Amino acid sequence: MLISPKKLSSVWRLNPKGVLHIGAHHAEEMSLYYELGWGHMHWVEANPILAKELAQTLDLMHNTIHQCAAWDIDKKLIVFNETTDSQSSSLFRLKQHSVHYPQILHKKTYKVETRRIDCLYSAPPPFTFVNVDVQGAELQAIKGMGDLVLAVDAIYSEVNKEELYEGCAVVHEIDEYLKSYNFKRVATRWIIGKGWGDALYLNCERNKSHVYSKFINAIDSLPFYLKQMFSIFLIKTRLMPLTKRIRDKLLQR
Repeated sequence: MLISPKKLSSVWRLNPKGVLHIGAHHAEEMSLYYELGWGHMHWVEANPILAKELAQTLDLMHNTIHQCAAWDIDKKLIVFNETTDSQSSSLFRLKQHSVHYPQILHKKTYKVETRRIDCLYSAPPPFTFVNVDVQGAELQAIKGMGDLVLAVDAIYSEVNKEELYEGCAVVHEIDEYLKSYNFKRVATRWIIGKGWGDALYLNCERNKSHVYSKFINAIDSLPFYLKQMFSIFLIKTRLMPLTKRIRDKLLQR
């Protein structure tokens, strides 16, 4: 997550009662969700091996795991494209992603079952925060929530400026869809030059932080972009290897 759960709590005043995380991977955010007291965690993961690992390793008293692909059509078999870097696996094939990350390759395809979130849960849902990280299929996953989004305080989603995956939605399409449910994109963190980032959408009926969002976002995003620009400067001036060697020597002392 480019905006950490701690930032979402301290800066955007989020204190959800339950989390839905679509695109679980290894549940890397679990410890932070738990530390912040965000309630029961609901994980959706399309990769059957990863989903099985989660079911075997997570405390099922505090976690629920669904092995399926979140989509806007329920119980449909759909092709899943697994990559050499499992984090980039998607229901869509690689496109501009291959330009920005040529080291990540298509590995294999297999079919997975889709589920609509509003078929897995009834209203009111047992979560008020949704994190969507499904490599280009974010809009379909959100559409599959139907009117359940009305009971959600915030949606945190990966977004794209360009077609990193064939046929994936770009950010303005997600903006327009969520606008119809009175959500506003209040913060965006872009990875410079890579065509993707993360966005925070607030439910304007349930969270009043959106009123001051421009000011809050301007202040909070500055360190994030300065850090990226500094790293780019080091790489372009070929100082990055030297910087790493100096850091490693200091750590050895």
